[in-house]
Amino acid sequence: SDDDNFKNLLRNGVTPLPFSVYQFMQYLRSKEKIDAPFFDNLRLKLIRSNYIFIPVTGDQLWECFDNSGFQLGKPFTVAVKGLLVMRTEFSALHVAHFLKRLYLQSGLATTREQTILFILNEISARQDFDRLKQMLILVIGREFRMLPNFKDDILQLLNVF
Repeated sequence: SDDDNFKNLLRNGVTPLPFSVYQFMQYLRSKEKIDAPFFDNLRLKLIRSNYIFIPVTGDQLWECFDNSGFQLGKPFTVAVKGLLVMRTEFSALHVAHFLKRLYLQSGLATTREQTILFILNEISARQDFDRLKQMLILVIGREFRMLPNFKDDILQLLNVF
């Protein structure tokens, strides 16, 4: 179970210790009982069911942003929390990938800055945010080398944090 109240009830009984659905999915993936596309699909289902702290890719962030109508709502806001539990270098890569897609969609110019600030505000809660910020600057520099105006916009927003 992923519900803390239910977990506490189970801990007081004679049943096996509870574990999260995501841990079980990882176990099945490690034993090759499920393949990568199926695992990714299950992760998205968990996020859409409001499971927080599920690691996400840039593409999955984009899909959740699309599912939320390109607004700051669920499942996107839930998906962003997955960036908090990922390794620093992976978070930086996936955020940069998402930001590039965000900038390449001309129809999202009005919500672009708000979305970027939301993501940066969420990931600033990480203990290693300074390291993540440095990695993000490097990855954005590489990803946006052909889009210098967009790169400058993102770096200016990043410097707010």
